[in-house]
Amino acid sequence: DGLSEAFISSWQMDKKYRLYATFLYYPGLKAYYDKKDKSEVVHDGYYDFLSTTEIINEEYLSSSNYLFFLDQYTSFKYEQLTEGVSSSYDPANQFLIARMLFNGKIQSAVQASYLRNRLNRVELAKIDPYWEEFLSNCDEDVKTYITNKYNKCLALQNGNMAPDFTLKNLEGENVSLSDFKGKVVYLDFWASWCGPCLQQIPSAKELKHKFEGKDVVFLYVSIDEKEESWRKMIDEKELKGVHLLAKGFKHDAPQSYNVSGIPSYFIIGKNGELINNNAPRPSS
Repeated sequence: DGLSEAFISSWQMDKKYRLYATFLYYPGLKAYYDKKDKSEVVHDGYYDFLSTTEIINEEYLSSSNYLFFLDQYTSFKYEQLTEGVSSSYDPANQFLIARMLFNGKIQSAVQASYLRNRLNRVELAKIDPYWEEFLSNCDEDVKTYITNKYNKCLALQNGNMAPDFTLKNLEGENVSLSDFKGKVVYLDFWASWCGPCLQQIPSAKELKHKFEGKDVVFLYVSIDEKEESWRKMIDEKELKGVHLLAKGFKHDAPQSYNVSGIPSYFIIGKNGELINNNAPRPSS
């Protein structure tokens, strides 16, 4: 009682697109954890709701749930369009497919949302021809935010020197990335609360065993804000390696590597140069 029709309508829209975004997100997550193909976890007609859904409406852009839906919808269309074409995943193509699906503010909003979460994994040269067009459609605050992330990614291109950092280890000692020059470093940003991170631990143990005795360092940087949770998970999982604590995404270490999602992996060469700024997961 007493709520305006406009507010009720906006709230219902927001709730609806959160639900639809979850419908799109669920099959990939379910298939990943059950180690199945997506087609095995959805029934015939599962995606029929899309035919009755209003996909494009600029008035909804203030809703984070609508943006989440558009992001998932773009991923869904990307998979449809590339099915059977290539077995290799190219993140830049999803940015380009947004150009096919949308225009104007919707297009730039979807691309900005995509880049915010995945810019680390995009081969920048592939989106450079479209960069100015993208920026011209962005609001000033979005343009500033994405440009800053883009410039960080330029600094993280393979062949550049890996940003150095210093953090405390389990013994409370300062450890720097530069301490490991002369060895290959497999850098893993993770956290005790991150399900996909924990799922990688058995494979990480196998990988570490494979390279035992070689000049390879497995460097685990946790973004746990609670030190107790970090220590407890390392003990519980018996995860060997060099463990450092960064305490949150806003710490200088994850910030300098443009980490906005985990797990994130990097391979750094013996001379301190980045070999792979989007390294495969241990399970890969």
